[in-house]
Amino acid sequence: MRNPVRFVAVFCGLAVAGTGATLLAGCGGSGGGGTNNPVVGRWRATSIASGGQSINCPGALSVNGAEVASCGPNDTIEFRSDGTLSGSGEFGGLRAEFSGAWTQNGDTITGTTTQIKLDLNDDGIFQRSEISDSPNEDDDLGTATVSFSGNTMTLTVVDETDGTVSSTTVTRL
Repeated sequence: MRNPVRFVAVFCGLAVAGTGATLLAGCGGSGGGGTNNPVVGRWRATSIASGGQSINCPGALSVNGAEVASCGPNDTIEFRSDGTLSGSGEFGGLRAEFSGAWTQNGDTITGTTTQIKLDLNDDGIFQRSEISDSPNEDDDLGTATVSFSGNTMTLTVVDETDGTVSSTTVTRL
């Protein structure tokens, strides 16, 4: 089962190898959408929400005492007009980076990861063993609906298993 809360928090760099996290996955739609597309640009996470709870970044969401999602002060994602994306942030206190591709069909964004890096030994260097060039399906990004208000974009995901609605709000950098 994919975790949409993780997609939401993860989307800024926490989609890392072996987490079973989702960020923006799926298929279909057109490419990146050109330079006039409001999605194109670099974004920083400002808040996450799930199951009626929300927090500002940096922070963590907990359900029944267990952390289900978090976001750091510098979690970012960049959507490029050529249909590629990249992001960085922290996952469990460790530096993480990812890259991939995205498409858009109306107000729905989908994407996949092509590389995920997690500094497991916290030495500031990504060793070859800390880089996944072929993430498995669980590491794919996820499908999100986007909406805009001024200089902010909200990405919303509905868990297909239990219907939980989760979202990440980001501000253009």
